[in-house]
Amino acid sequence: MIKLKFTSLFKYAYVYLILLVILILTIHYPYLVIVLLFYIYQIRKHISWVILISIALIYLLGFFTLQPKEKDVSQDFIISHVENKENYYQYTVTSGLNSYHFSSQVKYEFGDIIFIKGKTENYRKQTVPGGFNSFRYQLGKGIKGIIRMDTISLKSPSPFRSFMLKPIPILDLFYDDALIETQYMSHLFKLSSIHLAFLITLIFKLFYYLDIKDTSKYLITALLMGISYLIGFSVIILRMCIKYTIKYLNNQHNLDMDNFNIEVITCLMILIFNPYIIYNHTFIVVYVFVFYIALSSSVAKKRMGYIIPFLIAPFLLLWQKEISIISLFFIPIMSLLIKYVWVPSLIIGSILPFISLIDSIALFIQKLEAFIAIYDVRFYLMQLSGIMWIIYFGFILFLCAAPHKRAFYRRFSVLLGIVVISFLLTFKPLEDSVIFLDVGQGDSAVIFKDNQVIVVDAFANVTSYLKYHYVYTIDYLIITHADFDHMKEVDDLLLNFNIKTIVVSGYMDYPVKHPNIYRVREGKLKLPNSLGIKLLGPTKDYLNINDNSVVFKIHVDGLNYLFAGDIGIQTEKDLVHMYGRFLKSDVLKVPHHGSNTSSSMDFLYHVDPSIAVVSVSKRNVYNLPNNEIIQIYRDYGLYLHQTKDSGSLIIKKKNLINFPP
Repeated sequence: MIKLKFTSLFKYAYVYLILLVILILTIHYPYLVIVLLFYIYQIRKHISWVILISIALIYLLGFFTLQPKEKDVSQDFIISHVENKENYYQYTVTSGLNSYHFSSQVKYEFGDIIFIKGKTENYRKQTVPGGFNSFRYQLGKGIKGIIRMDTISLKSPSPFRSFMLKPIPILDLFYDDALIETQYMSHLFKLSSIHLAFLITLIFKLFYYLDIKDTSKYLITALLMGISYLIGFSVIILRMCIKYTIKYLNNQHNLDMDNFNIEVITCLMILIFNPYIIYNHTFIVVYVFVFYIALSSSVAKKRMGYIIPFLIAPFLLLWQKEISIISLFFIPIMSLLIKYVWVPSLIIGSILPFISLIDSIALFIQKLEAFIAIYDVRFYLMQLSGIMWIIYFGFILFLCAAPHKRAFYRRFSVLLGIVVISFLLTFKPLEDSVIFLDVGQGDSAVIFKDNQVIVVDAFANVTSYLKYHYVYTIDYLIITHADFDHMKEVDDLLLNFNIKTIVVSGYMDYPVKHPNIYRVREGKLKLPNSLGIKLLGPTKDYLNINDNSVVFKIHVDGLNYLFAGDIGIQTEKDLVHMYGRFLKSDVLKVPHHGSNTSSSMDFLYHVDPSIAVVSVSKRNVYNLPNNEIIQIYRDYGLYLHQTKDSGSLIIKKKNLINFPP
């Protein structure tokens, strides 16, 4: 058994970093406690127990005591970031160690001190399988939640107000937001090591001509990075600030630390003092590349071009749910463009604002991507989850440690084989199931039956859910009616999937173009299909967009489902008159988000559901669902699922699975 031996704390700091990483994994996957104990046992004779316990206690204390808690606030905050949305401004406000978001149509400036009275609210966790976890994402950026304001007032205007009247392009670089929005490459235009490497190269060139010694240049660079960090609180700049501070101390006091251990100590410090940085994708990507390049053998370093796509691919799957050849192989070209054209343009635009290159370059890049996208190939691979991330990157590390060419290519062949298997597994048949997606104030549901796909309305989260299940084709897209809260995502579906048939109401106009649209109306209630979709309405023009909703039944895996769009009481009466007990269903998608314009007792009696689903947001301007309607459903003795409280609902093999926020 190999025993680790250390001659100094600095030289073997990586041992403590590995320990902390395993501890973090154990918090999220408790069964890894065995690995943690085994690792501690292996290094027990070669570590400082005081340091080990201190690192573990500080991290655990921070992780569990700094958890966001909803509370009342009545205090001053300073505005640390302003983002201009389409119809409002989103602000990041900070007080001490706590930062929050709030939205307002009133314009404030960076540095303004404002008084806010209200209540904080946590971001929602992952409420859609394979979906976005707002809670962790915002925590990773240092945001504890949202402030729901009762009152707000300006206490002290920012001293930077006159300075901020004109935008300074270079300042935008110091935020973790994408400066150019593209379909596949926005992540490249966030602050990255590419940008900073170029800027620091320029700074060091200047230091060279000014004959500034290494010790001084490290200190000045650390100070510059520290000031830059206060602009946008970017984790990459924080890394640079700490790294060059350590370089300064190393040089000043002859600590004999190499670059690898400087990176290790930097990473340790960031993790210890910001325990939620583990949820920051930028932080993870940066250190994946830093450590893999540092730990690669000379054989692997010469073949890094083979490895980089495999390092990037899992993150592309995480962000985009699929692999785009553009994203995978166009990145090196774009990196050069960013380093030698984009960043210099930002600098020139900041110094000489009358020279506007940025908008032209952004437009060129967007057009270039749009042109290349015509020839793009996209495909699915199995997405990593949980401990599979560790296993995958562990194998990549095994590949990078190859001692000679033969070993490298042998291990690389195994990796290629894993990827091929991963690709083939994405074609496995879909299990029959129905999911009511948590989309806020709107409607979206997906039905898998006989390995075919039916989408019922598409307000949000449909694209990500279908990609999570490796879907290429939608057999039926049923848009119950043309309101925005039922079809906001339809254009995305048309762009990303092969849609065979779109089903719409025949008594309203839809802003959708497709070669195969089936319009449901009187005399057209028989949709040719092998899935048992039974169209029930509309059978006449009610001269009302809600009442003209498509209504249908479908049988999936032993249960009958009734989807009723946003129909009102008059339509319900007509359906009862026409179909009577044929309306009987096990699961009812509650009409019109639980409004009191629907859900009459007679309709409920004839449907006689055992499960009712209300798709509604926690806060909405319509004050839905109506309390009296909710009470009617509860009194009926069924299971009532509200997405605002319980997230998405999957019904599979008569089992109910929800994803609470």
